[in-house]
Amino acid sequence: MKKNIIAIALSTLVATGISCKKVLETKPTDFLAPENYFSNETQVDQYLNSVYDGLNEDVGFYRSQYRTQITEGTDESYSTSDPNTTYTVHYRSSSEIQLDQLWTKLYQGIDRANVLLENINKNKDMTEAKKRHVIGETKFLRAYYHFIATQWWGDVPLKTISTKSAADAQIAFTPTKDVYDFVIKEMTEAEDLLKDQTATSLGYTERITYTTVQGILARVCLYAAGNPVNDTKRYAEALAWAAKVKASGEHKLIPDYRQIFINESADKYDNVNREVMWEIGFYFDATRPALREILNTLIGVNSAVTPYGRTQASTRTTAVLYRAYSSIEDAANKSDISLDVRRDWCISPYILSGGSATTNPTEVAYPWNAWWNRYPNKWRRQFETARPIDANNSPQNFPVLRYADVLLMLAEAENEVNGPTTTAYNAINEVRRRAFGTGKRVSTIAVTNGGSGYTSVPMVTIERNFTQATSQGSFGDGAYAVAEISGGKVTAIRVVSTSAFYNTAPVVTITGGGGTGATAVATVVDVNPAANELTSGLSKDEFRKAIQEERLRELNGECLRRQDLKRWGILLSAIQQRSNLASSGGTITFTDLGTRTVPGLLGTPAVPAFSNPSIAGAGAPGATDRDRATIDGANVSDKWMFLPIPGTEISRNRLAQQNQGH
Repeated sequence: MKKNIIAIALSTLVATGISCKKVLETKPTDFLAPENYFSNETQVDQYLNSVYDGLNEDVGFYRSQYRTQITEGTDESYSTSDPNTTYTVHYRSSSEIQLDQLWTKLYQGIDRANVLLENINKNKDMTEAKKRHVIGETKFLRAYYHFIATQWWGDVPLKTISTKSAADAQIAFTPTKDVYDFVIKEMTEAEDLLKDQTATSLGYTERITYTTVQGILARVCLYAAGNPVNDTKRYAEALAWAAKVKASGEHKLIPDYRQIFINESADKYDNVNREVMWEIGFYFDATRPALREILNTLIGVNSAVTPYGRTQASTRTTAVLYRAYSSIEDAANKSDISLDVRRDWCISPYILSGGSATTNPTEVAYPWNAWWNRYPNKWRRQFETARPIDANNSPQNFPVLRYADVLLMLAEAENEVNGPTTTAYNAINEVRRRAFGTGKRVSTIAVTNGGSGYTSVPMVTIERNFTQATSQGSFGDGAYAVAEISGGKVTAIRVVSTSAFYNTAPVVTITGGGGTGATAVATVVDVNPAANELTSGLSKDEFRKAIQEERLRELNGECLRRQDLKRWGILLSAIQQRSNLASSGGTITFTDLGTRTVPGLLGTPAVPAFSNPSIAGAGAPGATDRDRATIDGANVSDKWMFLPIPGTEISRNRLAQQNQGH
């Protein structure tokens, strides 16, 4: 009976273990027990693929809910769900299916890794180099799954042998620090095993390489050094690992920030810069439904079905994120442009209206000072190249580690160990220089002739003479502007977004609206990246705050913010600040920008704090934007530093203990 269970599990794992695109896609071999499997390299490759598959299989991890319901709800984003019926991560119960699904994916990946490590030596045909690489990748993935588990749940089962019977599920929970120690030891061993599997030699980014291990080790060490473990000796180790990545010369920043995410939407590997060091691969094949490892389109600008699919848009960005970017505000002309390319790429400057399966929707600009309630927009379906389009799912890839993150970790660790040295400034400023770039950007558009006969707002078209031609015609790539009319004339043109770099001042044309004769001219401003570097002279505490702000600007939406805030010891205060700003408005101070005003959101009073996870009988008002943006702060408390252990684990593992307060 045991043999049959294992055989069935093996056949299932092999059947589903084909998500990484560059790994062999071979037919599954049914009903093979471990003692009869792993006999050839194809079977080993299949099973290694199943270890990776926990990252993107089903909805529990990076494919869907981890990017939304689990990680949102910080100072960068909040849920668009009705707060009266759907809970964010701050006040979930142990019975929530999303938590159980993530836990299951993590421990399924761990168990698969254990099976492979226990059986890899049965294969006598693989070269020693191949076997070393398989063991290195598997040990890393086992450690990574444990790392994610302890981040979110604290003390968790440390599982290093495969499950062979029901008794093997009875595992005492290991203290968080000990889990971190194991993860660091395991990844360090993997780094040595993968020393000749480099980004250059591999040629794609969905498998673990030598520098990927180093970069993730820098992350793990930073988290171990911070709250709640506070193993501060790990700062020096984080610095050493990040410095190794930099010294390798394998990675550099893509010159155009936007191109990172255009590449991921188009499923394109960048083998020149290799900024994306590790990404989760998604794809679908309409002719092979079993191979549809697809990304749910839950993040982006809300839209109905369009020629490039649809986006369900379960997340909104905050005014805290929007105001974190530098800007040139001109209230008189209703303008608020940013020369930081990241703002209008990460946060949508528009909403989509109308459209159909055959007709593109209309892009409608947000009001110039609408700083709350915008959509995130890093990944855009317009750039997908896979055909046919799947209306509700996407083959876009998702980055786990980028070189920009490594540079910011290097700056942070250097500051913690040695203070804000030249090394620290150089690392953070490399990221900042790329954000602003070098070249001409549209700053204003002046009406030179108002024309006549305009009965509706005409369209403003800006010539696309880009220096960096990343565009495929999608809104938001270049400068974008909207007109205003009065008395049949065009009276003003407001620049909404100025992302692209231009060779010369672009030509502006005005069409539609029922009128004729309106003309306008654009003015460009030369962007000097050196002028946007972080200025030296900050204290250690001030530099730490600058790092916290830069990580918000650079890495928002990449599933890092909540755990960043936690390790810095400011998770609760950041959420409460965002909630208070949404409710009443106020100010927020940034190291490089000074104090900036943040308006509150209009709407009914925020919903009250709930005494338990059930909304029944709470009598909360309807779900307004203000409710959505404030409810996290109203309900967050110390107990939400860790998630509740899923009820399924409590019921099947008699040694499991529920986290305090849950």
